[in-house]
Amino acid sequence: MTHDDLTIVYEDRSLLLCVKPVGVLSEDSENGASMPHLLRQHYAAAHQPDYIATVHRLDKVTGGLMLFSRQRAVTGRLIAAVAEHRVEKEYLAVLRGHPPEKEGELIDLLRQRTRAMWSSGCARACGKQSCPTARWQRPIS
Repeated sequence: MTHDDLTIVYEDRSLLLCVKPVGVLSEDSENGASMPHLLRQHYAAAHQPDYIATVHRLDKVTGGLMLFSRQRAVTGRLIAAVAEHRVEKEYLAVLRGHPPEKEGELIDLLRQRTRAMWSSGCARACGKQSCPTARWQRPIS
């Protein structure tokens, strides 16, 4: 992927909203293509200021809209807005198979071990419910 392949949905002097494709990293890395690197290339080619800061992350295997800061003075405020849940996030997942119920709620439990966080993906009482619940509706056939 090159900076020419980017899809920028919204941009102004302070922030930008763009599509992160599956397989591209959310943060700078020496191990592969990253959104900040591609965005800096994009703005450098357009002769515009190329400061880019990641405000939140999406996993490498996940694609979707991402918010980035374009000014150092704004970065902290955007990160705080995400951390304080003032930025609404919505996820859409494509699943294989059919849920047993027509609609319901999935509670994903997160556990902390040393400095790493991981998702247990189970509904056992083995950790704190520290992430939002997901609701599904099965299409009516």
